[in-house]
Amino acid sequence: MRFVVDEESLDCDEASEQAVRDVLEGLLDVMSSLREDGEDVGLISGWGGINCWRDADVAAVLTAENPLSRDEGVLLLGLLGKGVAIDDEADELDPDVEIDGLRANSYGVSFAHSRVRRGCGMAAVVGLQRNRRGVTQVLANGGKADVVLVAVPNDCLQLWRSLFAVEDIREADFFDVATRAFPVLYFAPTLNFGSFAGGYAVRDAVVAHLCILNDDWQAAYVAEKGNSARISARIGIDVSIEGTTTRSSEKKMKLRDVEFRGETYRCEWHSKLEWNKNRIHFYPADPRIDRPLIGIFCDHLAT
Repeated sequence: MRFVVDEESLDCDEASEQAVRDVLEGLLDVMSSLREDGEDVGLISGWGGINCWRDADVAAVLTAENPLSRDEGVLLLGLLGKGVAIDDEADELDPDVEIDGLRANSYGVSFAHSRVRRGCGMAAVVGLQRNRRGVTQVLANGGKADVVLVAVPNDCLQLWRSLFAVEDIREADFFDVATRAFPVLYFAPTLNFGSFAGGYAVRDAVVAHLCILNDDWQAAYVAEKGNSARISARIGIDVSIEGTTTRSSEKKMKLRDVEFRGETYRCEWHSKLEWNKNRIHFYPADPRIDRPLIGIFCDHLAT
């Protein structure tokens, strides 16, 4: 189980109708997305009786005609009802927490914090009223930890990305996690950390570059019309296409060729982990392939 609900986010008693609708719709979006992905979600028992809005509990609000439509409310109620009880472990936890310096009372957040402190990645599903998303410092049970707060479905990426450090993901398992952490990238099956100077010790730098290539590369590539200097300035890492001298040598360029799903892609773009060594070679998306292909890890190819 990788996700747990912050039950205090269900308390919207003093909010306007629109604000309550926004919070509950946000929770519905996240819970529906996690359900579609086959993810179990933890939740403390008794959540249905939490005072939710206008002195009505969660169960009553979600079966009423507003602030959500009845269909939406019943769907969210059903998704919450499928939550896995965390009572046994949460019983040993103090629900008084600080989220980015703000006091809160949440078994869910405390539970996620305790898991992260033990080296097991977990995220807390929170309402938009928390005004906190992504990796957030939480103080609980006498210690601090960075916990991923999920307020919209895309925040789940931060959980998968956090696993590399939180669980110290082994080299053998890197790409199993990477496919979830970087969903708009393809990875060639021949990628090998052993081709880097330093080997798997450069993992964290690779993760940082893959985050940017996943999130920012495509929009910058289109907006800057393939100008490497402007793309680099825009996304914050050094990327470039091979120079004229290298591209004039077919022998050298063939070193950039990667077979993927029966096609050959020339990975002549690369990001630089360091100015003088360690490159991630990749191929931009085109009509043949709908995502960038991460094709080669290397110290340095011939230029």
